[in-house]
Amino acid sequence: MEIGSTASAVSYPLGMWGSWSGYEQHIAEAQREYLAIKKTVMLLAEKVLEEQWNEEAQGLMEKGAKLWAVKRMLGDDQISLRRLVLPKEGEDFHAWGSRELAERSYKYNEQDVLTL
Repeated sequence: MEIGSTASAVSYPLGMWGSWSGYEQHIAEAQREYLAIKKTVMLLAEKVLEEQWNEEAQGLMEKGAKLWAVKRMLGDDQISLRRLVLPKEGEDFHAWGSRELAERSYKYNEQDVLTL
């Protein structure tokens, strides 16, 4: 090797793979495993968030049904709630809307709506 040359005379052990391509294959395999694990974690997070969304949406529907019941008892129209559409997350493509609010509102009596 000449003086001033940028090439290195140091040799690096190749370990059990015997060549640099073995290292590259190992890195590529580790990257594939990482991506597979990441996708699994993301799918689990999606399921948990869908369940949380649906639970919160159900709570909102119950509040809306109480509000609908009060408006019905007062003889008011539920104009603002008639446009309500809450999508249900998950495998089915259902949405909760004003029909469900109206149906749920009949399970509440005066005592129920006064209990906040």
